[in-house]
Amino acid sequence: MKKLYYRAVQRFLFVVSKLLPWREPSLIEGEGAIEKLPTFVRLHQVSKVLIVCDLAVMQYNLLDGFLKACKALELSTVIYDGISKEPTEEDVMQAKTLYEENMCEGIIGIGGGSAIDAAKACAAQIARPKRALFKMRGLLKVRKKRPPLFAVPTTAGSGSEATIAAVLHDKKRHVKYAINDLVLMPDVAVLDPNLIKTLPPRVSAASGMDALTHAVESYISKTTTKKTRQWALDAVRGVFDYLETTLKDGNDSAAREGMLKASYKAGCAFTRTYVGYVHAIAHTLGARFGIPHGEANAALLVPVLKAYGKRVYKPLSELAQALNLEKVESDEKANAQHFIEAIEALRDALNLPATVDCIDANQIDAMIDDAFKEAHPQYPVPTFLDKNTMRMIIESIMQ
Repeated sequence: MKKLYYRAVQRFLFVVSKLLPWREPSLIEGEGAIEKLPTFVRLHQVSKVLIVCDLAVMQYNLLDGFLKACKALELSTVIYDGISKEPTEEDVMQAKTLYEENMCEGIIGIGGGSAIDAAKACAAQIARPKRALFKMRGLLKVRKKRPPLFAVPTTAGSGSEATIAAVLHDKKRHVKYAINDLVLMPDVAVLDPNLIKTLPPRVSAASGMDALTHAVESYISKTTTKKTRQWALDAVRGVFDYLETTLKDGNDSAAREGMLKASYKAGCAFTRTYVGYVHAIAHTLGARFGIPHGEANAALLVPVLKAYGKRVYKPLSELAQALNLEKVESDEKANAQHFIEAIEALRDALNLPATVDCIDANQIDAMIDDAFKEAHPQYPVPTFLDKNTMRMIIESIMQ
């Protein structure tokens, strides 16, 4: 009965989603694109803007050209650079306080998914000052006008610049949760390949596997559409075409642009279809043990796809054929296996581990409960996995 209920909820959400006023952010693309952003900020009637970022953005001087352009247009800036690797409610509230104390009029999230998610959550809290962040988790709990919002990714993975979600880490409850609302879609997104030049190889690799996971989980979702499948397919191609090159040569502008666009398209896809068990487990790994999200996804994607079994043979076969894999055959099962093998080969080429070493076996039951609470009933997974299967997946990535 639970499974029927979950599918009914998913079907209802799918029907409702088709009636919602979806939009995509305006894009500024190309090398040096961030220096064009101040013009767009000013067009939104903003004269003072809060920049939400992490220390890495400041350490690598990624804002130099942007801040110079702001000065030329008399756009005042206030910087909050205290975002954690896993953004917390405390991070968001500190950013909100700075926004209010300085009478800012707009927000820019610059960084990885953590910084952009924190910026979106800050916008949600400004729109709903009397509602706690945790109370806004789930779907459409904001529904109020928020300040102008801009997103500038400095990694190619989260796709947060193209989603309606802000994911936060609740340290007290040891869980991650998402605030999902159409108002959190940024007004403008900047895809500037210069900003991902200095990414450490491990971060580039993990971010890219995050984008791949978004695309694959979207493509195999039970609530895909022709449009989301195309976005996801383009993203998968982009990751396989460009990710390794960005690690070998950070100065390859075409590869960097390709990965930014792949991450963006994956974000466009999964924000409409949701994700699946890979993310549900990855979030509890991050919340409980601090495992970086992209690395958790890289370890989990293959065992989860294998656990889905025949329910994903057809879509994975389609992805295999789209990649023109050498071993492509007419048999869907064989094709699906070839695609999974390609993921394993890519992960190994990126030197990302297939296992993690900090999982406490005594917490596996709690992890499974957390993952199910996140996934059910909302995530339209290809098939529902039971607790024993989830345990086997987690144990398969333990060292």
